[in-house]
Amino acid sequence: MLLSTREKLLIVILVALLLCTGLFFTARSMLEYERGLERRILAQTSWLQKASALSAELSRLQQPRRRKVRTRSLIGYVEQLADRIRLKDRIQLNLIARDAASGLQGIDIKVDRLTLDEMVNLLYSLENADLLLVVNRLELSRSFRDKELLRLSMRVVTLD
Repeated sequence: MLLSTREKLLIVILVALLLCTGLFFTARSMLEYERGLERRILAQTSWLQKASALSAELSRLQQPRRRKVRTRSLIGYVEQLADRIRLKDRIQLNLIARDAASGLQGIDIKVDRLTLDEMVNLLYSLENADLLLVVNRLELSRSFRDKELLRLSMRVVTLD
């Protein structure tokens, strides 16, 4: 069977058309695959950045906090903390004699007519102070003057 030139040309055009169609669909599927990979890479990169940020935060939190050495009196330091949270006029501070055996120095703190927010601010500022202050004892009751407010009595100790 002999094919004419016209038939040979049609077969070549048909094969070329099939090859072009195949190349087109192959290229399109490759581009879609590449886009999918790029999305996955971006998602993995985002997760990796979040993980590295969390890892840095965790390592920062696991390091012990360096506390400053106290250069002034404990009463002065606590008065300064109370002044920052605007409790200086209502706070009563009594120094406890220093224990020579353990090296602990303490202070009794009494505050009357205290709101819950002010109490939380006071405790937060004592716990997160530059010096190592430990709340040893805490008593909370209603205020004598106003039953809606609180009366706080606590003992704070520190190493000398």
